[in-house]
Amino acid sequence: MNLLFFPNKLFALLFPVFLLSPTDNVLFKHSGDVGNCKIKGSMSYNKSTGTYTVAGGGENLWAQADEFFMVWKKEIGDISISSTLAFENKEGNTHKKMGLMIRESQAADARYVDVAVHGDGLTSLQYRTETGGITREITVLTKAADHVVLTRNGNKFTIKTATGEYPRQTTAEIKMDFPDTYYIGLFVCAHEAGVARTAYFSDVVCQKQPVSVLHTSSGEIQEGSVIYDIEGKTPAGIVFQYNAATGHGYMVSLEETQAQWGETGINLTGLADHINSAVAGKEFTGNANTLSAVAQLGTKTNYAARWCHELRAGGYEDWYLPSCGELNMLLTKRAVVNNALQKTGAQRLSNAWHWSSSEGNDLQAWSINLAGGDIYSADKSELKCVRAIRAFWQALPAAGNL
Repeated sequence: MNLLFFPNKLFALLFPVFLLSPTDNVLFKHSGDVGNCKIKGSMSYNKSTGTYTVAGGGENLWAQADEFFMVWKKEIGDISISSTLAFENKEGNTHKKMGLMIRESQAADARYVDVAVHGDGLTSLQYRTETGGITREITVLTKAADHVVLTRNGNKFTIKTATGEYPRQTTAEIKMDFPDTYYIGLFVCAHEAGVARTAYFSDVVCQKQPVSVLHTSSGEIQEGSVIYDIEGKTPAGIVFQYNAATGHGYMVSLEETQAQWGETGINLTGLADHINSAVAGKEFTGNANTLSAVAQLGTKTNYAARWCHELRAGGYEDWYLPSCGELNMLLTKRAVVNNALQKTGAQRLSNAWHWSSSEGNDLQAWSINLAGGDIYSADKSELKCVRAIRAFWQALPAAGNL
């Protein structure tokens, strides 16, 4: 990794989580047939709904060589991709497949790992451990999965699958050697040589963990430090909590907005219901809460978690809506944060109710009044202030690396 040098700026290595969503720009800009498909596939993207429509031909995605259509981008390192998915109809071969894939190349016999949903509902992890080798399969208990997640962590690959809800439990995993750089994306295989079959992919999210550089002009990282963008040029956020012993900290965005929490009458899967403020105030799972909300509420309306998730302040792509515990932590550092915000010319934290990502029940979610610290379970449809935060982990590089 190459580190850039900026005079009088502190450099720290960060391990942020970057969230890439197709709501602003199409996530996958490349597509094409893999193998000797008799009919060409196609892809279209609806920006208003965030839906990819993918039509693929191909005789099979199996054995020692594949034929299918893939929508892809190149990536490097650990990553996770999730999506909701559905076939256009029940027509065609029962072995037609749709899913998410990580692949070493676009060669027909390339190594790969995927989570595949078949026309008859069979759901599985498919993989080829060596170039030109045979394809193997681990069938999972989930039938006709419509929510899937594929994750790479080093040489370990896992899938999560569910029907009617966001998947929380790993349903299959495999360990295999794999190159650092690879292709990742969506696929459809018709399992018939002369036709194409169509599938829809929505709420597609990629999450990766690259190393980037943190810039601050304060001489050291501390509470109240102004964090600059990834190029070290303009302010992006304010540190409101930092533990020098562990290198872990939080920063809050310069921007603030107002939004509803989300749709009422929907109890989101994966978010714990908190029946009292004492329990809610101990929750520090804002990032996971935000991912769950965005995956399940989609992009049809504007709401607090979506605004935070789509924020790109400073070039950072891992902002999220703080949980009750994280928002309360921000409250305790309000004075130092407001002082730093004022110096940058940004809006101070409003002395008003702010949404947290902690859910109360299907009708209510938790909010905190930054004027005095009161915590209240409010109707999800109410407009309240919203600030995004992001977590970071840092370690100063050795002087010889600069």
